[in-house]
Amino acid sequence: MTRSIPSGLLAHLQGTSDTAAFGILVERADGTRLALTSADSDCVLVDVPVDGSASGSVTYLASPGLDVSNIRSSEGFAVDNLEGTLLEGGVVTRADVLRGLWDGAAWTLFQFNRANLSDGFSVIKCGWLGNITPRVGKFVVELRDLRQPLQAEHSIVMQADCQYDLGDARCTQSLVSFTDTVTVTGVTSTQVFAIVSSRSDDFYGNGLITWLTGNNAGITVKVKAYSSATDTFTLAEPMLSAIQIGDTATAVAGCRKRRTEDCATKFSNVLNCGGEPDKPLVSETLAEPEVGA
Repeated sequence: MTRSIPSGLLAHLQGTSDTAAFGILVERADGTRLALTSADSDCVLVDVPVDGSASGSVTYLASPGLDVSNIRSSEGFAVDNLEGTLLEGGVVTRADVLRGLWDGAAWTLFQFNRANLSDGFSVIKCGWLGNITPRVGKFVVELRDLRQPLQAEHSIVMQADCQYDLGDARCTQSLVSFTDTVTVTGVTSTQVFAIVSSRSDDFYGNGLITWLTGNNAGITVKVKAYSSATDTFTLAEPMLSAIQIGDTATAVAGCRKRRTEDCATKFSNVLNCGGEPDKPLVSETLAEPEVGA
């Protein structure tokens, strides 16, 4: 990306005084922000953009602060991955990190003159948080730049099972009649719990649970299996906090992405099935015809 440097800041950088500092603004999908600076005291900056939009007035904290080193940019489409450290405390809690609330958060790294904030700022890099690795009292985070999406696979691959997500723009299935509000009536573990429901066996299997109340409120997790015989949910992964009797959640039906059992029978939506179960295999296509066929 082209770097624009305000005239006031450029003059400072070209001079002999060294009061240049760095700042970083990280914003989660829910709007929670973390603002840090390498300056020796807190700084209030206005309209530093994050994810393409202005941020308004934000206080950048000198403690725990920001340590910047080894910043580089490469030509072409290779992704520049920087590494940073988030100290546990304040808005960065271990529970939120392990729940995935900081995954994919947008970030902007910029430079400014801590002695004269009116000089403006110059954006150095921006992008999204990548892998977050827990350490004792802190988290090591990968800062991926804006070229990261260019490394993703965007092609469509033919496959037997439906490749759409239930309810998305390609599936088009309305989920209103397939969504229930459930209440926990029994708890086996942080992964297995019971409710009262009249739904059929595996109705919620591969679906989603979003907790409305309790220790896990606001968290969405995939359902591994649902047994109608015992009204028992088994989640794909344990919840970080304990599930308690009386907790409520929104449960959305699951789709195993099979044309007959799911698209046709369960959802009556076979015309929008995104799978190709009738596609011949490569071995069948290349096989020599039988004699007399």
